[in-house]
Amino acid sequence: MFNQWEIGNNFLTSVFTFDQSPVKTEVAELKSAGIDNIIAEKQKQLDAWSAANDK
Repeated sequence: MFNQWEIGNNFLTSVFTFDQSPVKTEVAELKSAGIDNIIAEKQKQLDAWSAANDK
């Protein structure tokens, strides 16, 4: 399986670094609202789709 987030993140960090300091409150709110759970569920569904579709 491939991890879409990891591949995309590795590419982006090789060409761009995001400074979260101007929006650190918003990032904290997203984390407290469960954004990591949303990302994990999306990855789970993507992995299942990838396995089912031989990707």
